[in-house]
This record gives sequence, C-alpha cells and structure tokens, in this order.
Amino acid sequence: MAHDDLILPTAGLRRPVALSATLHGLVMTAVVFGATSGAQRVEHDERAVAERTAAAQTAAAVAERGAAQVAAAAAAAGGVRAELDAALAGALTADPGLAEEVGADLATFFNAQDLAALDSQAAAQLQAQARQQAMRELDGMLEQRLRAALVAEVRAHIRNEVAPELSARVADELERRLDGPAKQAARAGGLAALAAAEPQLVEVVAKAVADEAVPRAAQRVTEGVRDGLKRLGEDPARFAELVAGDIRSALDESLAGAATPIAGAALVEARRDLGEVASGVEAAQLAAQAAAERLTSLAGRERALRSNAGDPAPGDALAEQKALAGEIATAERAARQAGRTARLVASQADGAADRVAEALRASQAARHAAAAADSWQAGAIEETRQAMGHAADDLERTARALGEVAQGLAAAAKPGSRNGGAAADAAQQVQAAATGAAAEAARRAGERVETGDTFASDGETARLVAARERLRQLMANAQSGRVPSATDLAGVGLGLGGASGASGATGAGSAARSRWNREAYEAFVKDLRARAAPGNQYATTAFPAGLEARAELPATAPPRLWFPAPRSDASAVAPPVRTLAQPTFAHAAFGAAAFQSTPITLDGDLSEWGELAHPMAMRYRFDGSPLADGTAVHLRWNADGLYLAWRVRKSGPIVTGSQPYQGDGLEVWIDCDNSRRSEMTATPSSHQFILCPFGTRGQAAATFAEIGRDQRGMRRHQAYLDAHGARGAAVAVRTPDGYQGEALIRVGTLARPALVPGQWLAVNFSVNTTERVEDGTQWSAPKSIMTWDKPDTWGDVLMLGADAQVTFRDPADPARATPCAAVGWPLCIEVADGDMDLDRTQPDRVAVELTGEGGGPVLAVLAETGPSTGLFRGTIATQHHLAAAQAGAVPLRAGSIVTLTYRDPRAAFGEHDRLVTATLPVGVPVSDTPGTQP
Repeated sequence: MAHDDLILPTAGLRRPVALSATLHGLVMTAVVFGATSGAQRVEHDERAVAERTAAAQTAAAVAERGAAQVAAAAAAAGGVRAELDAALAGALTADPGLAEEVGADLATFFNAQDLAALDSQAAAQLQAQARQQAMRELDGMLEQRLRAALVAEVRAHIRNEVAPELSARVADELERRLDGPAKQAARAGGLAALAAAEPQLVEVVAKAVADEAVPRAAQRVTEGVRDGLKRLGEDPARFAELVAGDIRSALDESLAGAATPIAGAALVEARRDLGEVASGVEAAQLAAQAAAERLTSLAGRERALRSNAGDPAPGDALAEQKALAGEIATAERAARQAGRTARLVASQADGAADRVAEALRASQAARHAAAAADSWQAGAIEETRQAMGHAADDLERTARALGEVAQGLAAAAKPGSRNGGAAADAAQQVQAAATGAAAEAARRAGERVETGDTFASDGETARLVAARERLRQLMANAQSGRVPSATDLAGVGLGLGGASGASGATGAGSAARSRWNREAYEAFVKDLRARAAPGNQYATTAFPAGLEARAELPATAPPRLWFPAPRSDASAVAPPVRTLAQPTFAHAAFGAAAFQSTPITLDGDLSEWGELAHPMAMRYRFDGSPLADGTAVHLRWNADGLYLAWRVRKSGPIVTGSQPYQGDGLEVWIDCDNSRRSEMTATPSSHQFILCPFGTRGQAAATFAEIGRDQRGMRRHQAYLDAHGARGAAVAVRTPDGYQGEALIRVGTLARPALVPGQWLAVNFSVNTTERVEDGTQWSAPKSIMTWDKPDTWGDVLMLGADAQVTFRDPADPARATPCAAVGWPLCIEVADGDMDLDRTQPDRVAVELTGEGGGPVLAVLAETGPSTGLFRGTIATQHHLAAAQAGAVPLRAGSIVTLTYRDPRAAFGEHDRLVTATLPVGVPVSDTPGTQP
C-alpha cells in the first residue's frame, strides 16, 4: 500500500470519520515504523554475523597462510639441500649432522621470505640466492669438519706410529751411548750399582724426552702435516697453529710411560755381563731365529708382489701391499727387541747385535712398502717396483744380521754372576754419563723420526676434501653462470600456486593453497633432481604411489554441452625470431648442442640431421694463426649420448696413421663438469676422445679411441681403442670434395654421464687430415699452447632443450584431442618434451599447472607414457567453482575456459622456463541427455 492511500481529504467529513481516519493513520504509521526498526535490527545482526564470519575466515586464512609458509619453506629448503647433496655425490647423506645444519640454515632463509607471493621468476631468483648462500655456509662447515678430521687423524697417527718409533729410537741411541759406562759400572759395583743408578736414569730420560724428543718430533710431525695440507689446499700456518698443542699433548701422553723401559734398555748389556738373565740364552736364540725368519718371509712376499706390479688396477694385490707395510713395521720392532735380548744374555752376540741395531736404524722397509702401495694405487708402476725392491733389500739385510745373532747365541756359554764393590761410586758414574747421553739421544731421535703418510686416501679426511673440492668447483661455475641448477628443471616455482601471467592466476589465496598438493610437489622435485643432477648416474628410487595426476572417469557420460567454436585470429602477430643468446660470462668459444629427439643411424648420411644448426667452425691453425673458413662440427645429444657430424674438404687421399691422432679424424676434448682446471690430470671428469671414421693402426673397425690420463684405470698417453662400438663409434663416406663423418660417444663412456638441458660442457675440437699434428685445426684454442691438456682453454657448449607442446586429450580416449571440458569430468592433459626423458629405462615425470575459475593454479604431476617416449600424460579431477574446494581438483565454471601451463625448463634456443600454454572451453549443459564425452 502506498503512503498516498493514507492521505484522505478532511473537508465535509464528519468529526468521527476524521478522527477515525486520524487514528488509523497513527496506527499505520506506528506499524510501518516498527517494521522499519525490525528490518534495521535484522540488518544490523546480519552485518555483525558477517563481520564475525569474515574475521574468523581472515584468522583461518592467516593461520593457513602461516602453515603454508612453513610447509613451503620446509619444501624449498629440503629441495635445495637435496640438490646440493646430489651435486656433491652424496656428501650430505654421508654426514647426517652436516645435512641437518644445511637444512636448518636453508629453512631459516626461506622462512624469512613471503613465498606465497612469488611468481616463477621471483621464485627462481630466490632459489638461486638460497643456493649461493647455502654453498658459502657449507664451505665453512666442510672446512671446520676437515680441520677436526685432520686433527683426529694426526693424533691417531702420532699414537699409532710416531710415538712407538720415537721410543725405539731414543732407546737405541741411549743404549749405544751408555754402553761403555754401564759396563764399567757393572764390573765395579755389580747389580747394586745398576739398581742405584736406574731411578736417576729414569728421571734423566724422562726429562730428556720431554725437553728434547717431544718438541723435535712435534716439529717433524707438523712439517709432515704442512706438506699434506698443501696438497689439500689448506693453510699450513693456520692449521699448524691449531694442532701444534694437540700434537705435543698426544706425544706427551704416548711417551709418558716410556722413560722406564728406555732406561732399562740402556742397562741390559751391563746386566747381561752380571748373568742376571743368563738362563734366557735359548729363548733369545729362538726369538732371534723367529724374527729372522719373519723378515725373510716378508722379503719374499715383497719380491713376489714386485713381480706382479705391472697392472695399473691391482685389486687385491694392492690391499695386500698396504697390509704388508704394517706387518713390516711390527716385524722390525720384534727384531729390535730380539737384538736387545741377545745383548742381555751373551757377549758372543754383541757384534752381531750391533749390526742388527745399525741395520734397523738404517732400515726404511716399512716406509718403502707404504710408498710402494701409494705409487701402485696412483699407477706409477716403475716407482712401485723400485720401492718394493728397496723394502725387500732392507728386510733381507736385517734378517742376515739376526741370523748371525742366533749363531752367536748358540755358541754362548752361560756367564756366571759377579758381585762388584763400590756400588755408590759406580752408580754416580752411570748417572753422570746418562745426563749428557740422554739429552743427545732424545735430540737425535726426535730429529730422525719418520712422520710417514699421515692421511689415509680412503679416510674421512679424503672424503671431506673431495666434497669441498667439488663444492668449490660448483661455486666457481655457478658464479660464472656455467652450471644450471637441477631446481630449474622443476618448472613450477616453489609450488605455492603463485601469480603467473601466462596462467591467469590472481594470487595465492586460501582456495589456491588448499588445492596445492605439497606432497606431490616435493616428491616430484626430489625425483627430478635425483635424475637430473650432474654426476648422478640416474638414480632409480621409486616415485611415491598415488601422487601422479590420475582421476577416475565417472560412471555416466556428461550431458550434452554447448561451447563456442574456436575462431582464427587473422590479426595474430607473427612469432618473434628466436636466436641463441651468447653467454654473459667470459669464454674462449661458445657453441650449442641441440637435442636429438630420435636415435641417429651412423652411416655417414647426414640427411637424418635435418638442418645442421649451431655450427662450431675450427678457428685456429696449430700455430695459433686465425682460420677464416674452418671445418664445422655439429653436436647433438639425447639419452644415447653425444652425436657429432662434420664435413671435411680435401683433395688428397684418406690418411690413417699409426696413432689415432694421426690421419683423418676428429679429436674431441670434453669435461661434463666444466670444472675449468688447468690440467686434465686434475680434472677427473675430463676425456680426450678421437673419432677415426676410417680406422687406425691398420684396424678399419677401430673407429673410436680414448687417450688415458692416469684416470679411471687408463695410463697416461696410452690409446685405448674400441673396435666394437661399445664406448663409441664413427663412420664417414667420401664426397666429391672430401668426406663427411658422424659419430656417437655413448653416455656410459662419460665420467659424468648425466646429460640434461641447460648444462654447460667444456669442449674443444681438432680436425686432423694428415699424419702431421701441425696440420690440424682447432676450435677454442690452438694445440701449440698445449690446449689438449688444459681444460681452462676449452670452449663452453650449452646443451639445448626441445620445444615442448601441450594439449588437452579425451580422458576416455587419450589418442584424440578433446573439443571442450565438462564440469565434474576429468581433464586429460599431455606434454610432449623429449629432453625431459632423462632415464631411458623407466618413465620420467614433468609438472604442469591448470587454472580454472578463480583461485590459483593447481599442480599436476604427469608420468611418461612409457620408458623413453618423451610424452607425459595424466588426468586431473574438476569440480564446480562454487563447491567446497577439493585438494587437487580444478574449479570450473560452465561457459569459461581452463588454461594449461607448462614451464619448459629449456627450449630449443636455450630459453629457460619458457611458458607453453593451451586453453580449453568449458561446455555449457543444454539438456540432461548425455552427450558426447568432451
């Protein structure tokens, strides 16, 4: 009812009617006012409820965002840590404490960032920053652990080797110097004189050891450690200062109880003259014989091993040589004791015992045996054989002297006991002689102590040194931009569904985060890093079940759908011309290796190669003069290995030389680590391959060779031929103006077999056409500067990827495309990206993002359709965009579109994280009758 209906005219009406009308109006006004007040109260209550609900939702969103931030930080930290572990060949896995420290530092770093607000580019920059910081901190951690390991190994070496040797040397020296005075005291004062002299002698020896032997031996050990530290790249001065106190303490501890036996050893000859232990002649003879036989046996074993020391990979024989070095040291100690015992019991053995002592003082059998093991392990066979011969000679010399001792003991008669007088005077003579003799004996012993090889090649120190060298190489290469991160291959940022211009996401709100499958993302990235990290030969850890994009098809077909037909855009702009960007870092030469999607048949026909893109033309003659139109080499890669093609112009005959590098062929130097070392022998991942398509050394089938560099069991400068194609092969056909060749270096031949897009290789080529080395032409640097042995002069070759393609497929029949999507019906998606086929033996995986109506992108992990297909496919559930969010489901609205985004890690022109997208209309139901499946 309108208010005008209540307005009535009063003129001509009777009073009761007017009054009634007035009352009625007042009543109606009150009713209307009351109704208005009630509506306002309801509106107020609703607003209050809405505000409380909004506040609760905000609080929940904040809590969810915080939880997502913590989870994302943990995922990002774990990812970078796993990447570093793979790049360092499991150094973190081998040291859980170190892994925990690195993980904690990374988690702190990522927790300080707003990960949910990052897009893909910002996430990549953040991860790069985290990697750099983690590597710097890890370098410091490894340095601390290396220092601790060195201290531990030095102290163990002192306790086990240095201290026993020092004690024996002090005893030898003191015994020799006190020989005359002790005998005179024994004759003058008998046992009483010796008993009186011995306590003072112990005190004098203890002081001499502390003042003279310990510091001089500590200095010798420090010098030995300094030499080892130089080899390890440590600062000797700083380390020597750190461990000097530990070395002295360890020596003090080891020699604390040595004074008494040393003093006793210095008096044994005098006691012998007194017949104190005359009954020990027979036991002494047996000990001397046993020691001589033991030394003779060890000498025989050494000579037998020497006759077999021709194999650079000796296996069990090398282990036996190492064990032999320890046995020799033990046997010589027993021989020394046998000589002393002989002096104790029989004067007839004096001369022979002196010769035993002299032989043992001069003997270096144990050191020679240890040096032989080290030389053998390093492949230096001639040095090994020489050291073995010296060790055997020393052993036999000492054994002959012990034989004479045994003969003297056999002829000895038991001496009688004598008791002399003037014991006090005789004791003073011994004490006076001992004061100077002990100091000189300790001084000489400390100066002559052998420090030996302090650090075991297979110990904790060696492991830490290898890890730190690898880390510093990674840091240097990463700083120059040569080494990609395996994280880059993920192509999905940090997995939080951050903003992405290509996918149309509006941010990382609550709904977007609720659809993020963190478990799937972490498993995917970890699996990908394990396969793609350089240095890791394709780990085969099983991917967790249930995390790949697999949605069940509904039992019934969707209704009939309408969707607009796609229209061609006549005004579309032509795609820009793509070029290969030059690297930003300094380089001797730059090239690229294109991805080869299918295997190439090695027959010399280059038609399979299609366009021979990215040529690397030879630029130098041998003498360094520039070359204007040199032979071009083309390099390609896939899971088989590295393919090469080249065309040579020459009018003369084909030449095959007596060496692989003589005659027609292509030399290839390559380092998959691109470590930029100054020598190949210091670069374990480097190779020198020679491709001889016409054969070499008179063998037509020997088309592949590698030149040894004292690495991987191959002797330096020796050519290892392959006539069966197991490691590589080359083929060529003649052309009117020369010949064209193609070759394959198999992936298993490479020291670092992981080939991934975005990786930088250090490479140089030499095209040879005659037997004269001087006639060859090179790519990155000429041979005249010995570039063949200097990886730091090689060029940088970038491994390119393949251009990926993405499509929506029919979920019921993936072989055909689908025209539209249906709400509640799964989406089937497919990515074709051949360079992500990282393992030819099992399916690989890639990740994509799908964006529907509202919220952020939804992560989907796609599995390869089979081993080495390069096709990745999966299905993912959809839901109505107004329904409660389901984890892993794409929200769709009829009449809108759904966008598929794949971040191609590396594309055909080296682009990183190239966005590849596809859109699909979401159909509108036009009837309840089931229609054609989308």
